[in-house]
Amino acid sequence: MTKQMKILVTGVDGQLGSSIKNISEEYKDYTFIFHSINDFNLLDTERLSNLINTNNIDVVINCAAYTAVDEAQSRRGNAFINNVQTIRNLVYIAKKKNFYLLHFSTDYVFDGIKYKPYNENDIPHPLNVYGITKLKSETILQKSGINCCVIRTSWLYSQYGNNFVKTILKLGKERPSINVVNDQIGCPTYAPDLAKTVLDILPELILKKGYNIYHYCNKGFTSWYEFAKDIIQLAGLECKVFPISTEQSGNIALRPAYSVLDTGKIVNDFNIEIPNWQDSLKKCIKIMKNNN
Repeated sequence: MTKQMKILVTGVDGQLGSSIKNISEEYKDYTFIFHSINDFNLLDTERLSNLINTNNIDVVINCAAYTAVDEAQSRRGNAFINNVQTIRNLVYIAKKKNFYLLHFSTDYVFDGIKYKPYNENDIPHPLNVYGITKLKSETILQKSGINCCVIRTSWLYSQYGNNFVKTILKLGKERPSINVVNDQIGCPTYAPDLAKTVLDILPELILKKGYNIYHYCNKGFTSWYEFAKDIIQLAGLECKVFPISTEQSGNIALRPAYSVLDTGKIVNDFNIEIPNWQDSLKKCIKIMKNNN
């Protein structure tokens, strides 16, 4: 009889954690324990260590993160505590308990001046505090000596939590028109697609020793403006969408103008197929309509 893999998923209240929890019953070879911020703070190393030890955890999938990009500029300390110190804690415990650690990072570790899809070997250069903290977490893992993996993703959205799709739908119902940035290009990623991929490839992934890094996002790329137009159209809303520049947007944090991720490595290493972003958006909007 095959041993059940015991997995601790942190950040279960967020988009990715919620997406993993939603499909967890489909994976009979895994036993899941889900951790919410309401359970206890991940900075509490003793309680976190006890949780991992008591449940004989084999894998920690860390979905917990501070993701408020603009807010991070003025709340730098909070961003570092949540995105960096928690990783230090997990590494500290992993060295004692010998579990596999899977962590998620962001396209915002890049500055966006390449104007070609970024691969895992490209040198990061974040433009904002959020990106700096996520890059720092990557560096800690890279130097840790534990068996671990970082998956960078981008423009995450879903029917869970707070995200761009939900914001556009809300504004589209409340206003006759909205303005959306047209000079930032990236890859919208449907969190349930990433969640499924993570759970599908996990047995192969943990066989790779040391530190590994991959990019995952849906196929294709677009601007926030075109993304918003598709959301409004699929939802059947009358709201008009107008393009504006980043300069006009009033965003506090700088963002990369081009942050498309090259997913060739994860596709080739695990022989997976990644859905097109527009197909996944249709699926998401349909689910959200049915839930209302």
